[in-house]
Amino acid sequence: MSAAAPAPRVRHADRAALGVLAGLVLAALLAPWLAPHGPTDQLDIVGLASQPPSARFWLGTDAVSRDVLSRVLHGARVSLAVGAFGTLVALVLGAGIGLVAGWSGGRTDALLMGLVDTGLAVPRVLLVLAVVAVTGGLGTGGLVLLLGATGWFGIARLVRGQVRSLRTRAFVEAARTMGAPVPWIVRHHLLPHLATPLLVAATLGMGQMMLLEAGVSFLGVGVRPPAASWGNMIADGRATLATAPWVSLFPGLAIVGSVLALTVISEGMRRRLDPRETA
Repeated sequence: MSAAAPAPRVRHADRAALGVLAGLVLAALLAPWLAPHGPTDQLDIVGLASQPPSARFWLGTDAVSRDVLSRVLHGARVSLAVGAFGTLVALVLGAGIGLVAGWSGGRTDALLMGLVDTGLAVPRVLLVLAVVAVTGGLGTGGLVLLLGATGWFGIARLVRGQVRSLRTRAFVEAARTMGAPVPWIVRHHLLPHLATPLLVAATLGMGQMMLLEAGVSFLGVGVRPPAASWGNMIADGRATLATAPWVSLFPGLAIVGSVLALTVISEGMRRRLDPRETA
């Protein structure tokens, strides 16, 4: 009798990525207590502007004497929240539309997949900028909804493909033959099989959502100053890159670290949760 395949092990990179992400989330949650100053406090616009990192200001100050460490910590709250809630909106929309398309088939499937193809064909940044231009600007809540409403296309295609495969499986056919209602089949047969790919897609999508938020905030159409997000902090420091690079460097490192950690975690989750993986 052959031995069972060993369960995939958690690699050192996975542990490191989990540690980085957990540290960022903890720092964001505790930002009001960890930050030495308020994120918008101008300490001394003449005497303390553009101070380099030191024992007093660990990450330095910006051109208007705001403490960079305090702004990075508070910016984590905004950037991580926008990424998480934007991903949740995209997940709900994409999973719902993908389920309808994959289960219905026919004209409904063709219509919804045509919409998905159109959305994937247009660069997402252009969609966001176009909506902002039409609406004249959005608050943070509106930005979350906008990012989620433009980020569900890939999830819908993924779910639709999974549902089309699952609906022909014997256990689904048996449930349909026995007269089980569609909501019951979805809840008990489809969603458990969709959980793994959706979890992996959501983890990877959150990193992409954070990058997009940083990009539009850098362009001045995302999170608006004086609220701190990592994207608009990088924009604040672009005029002083030669003389005070730390203003943009530290929020940039925070973005890179969080997105890289989410990417590594999503790959580790896929490897551990996919039954076809053996090592």
